[in-house]
Amino acid sequence: MGLLEKIRNYKLGIEIGELKSEIKKHPNKLKLWKRLGDLYMKSNQNNRASFIYLKVGDAFKEKGFYEKASCVYKQALMADAHWHEPHERLAELYHEQNLLKEALIHYQRVTSLLERQGEKEKSQTYARIVSDLMTSLNIYQDAPAPIPLKAAGNSPISYPHHHEPIADLVDLSKYKKTSHRR
Repeated sequence: MGLLEKIRNYKLGIEIGELKSEIKKHPNKLKLWKRLGDLYMKSNQNNRASFIYLKVGDAFKEKGFYEKASCVYKQALMADAHWHEPHERLAELYHEQNLLKEALIHYQRVTSLLERQGEKEKSQTYARIVSDLMTSLNIYQDAPAPIPLKAAGNSPISYPHHHEPIADLVDLSKYKKTSHRR
């Protein structure tokens, strides 16, 4: 570690300490918590940053700010891509908003990460959610991609769209809820 990096880390340490003092005075100010996560990222404390971002995202979600929650959960992923909880939170958030394809992607990632970590039971729970979502979205793992059909004149054939609400196709309440603690 060079001298400039030592000075930079020292200054970041001071800034983190000051920010923690400010957070003690105003514990409900999410901007301060978010800033703390940013400082942890700058100081290469990615696990701490990811944890802070996750908590900020949870607070935004609880207040109904789903887009902000999504953005902060994605920052948690950038800080620690191998931690399953940011993917889990994003999957649940997208599922609640009926963004099932997006939810599916993150549920698949949770399943994969838990498998790698040897958490077989949790992994199987998420694998069932993935399977149910794939069924509800008519996605089959081994099916070839559909070939677009063309009508005379090379214009695509239009198909009637299915407009039934799909919010209740997969009910998460039947799955065992896991703790969100790290």
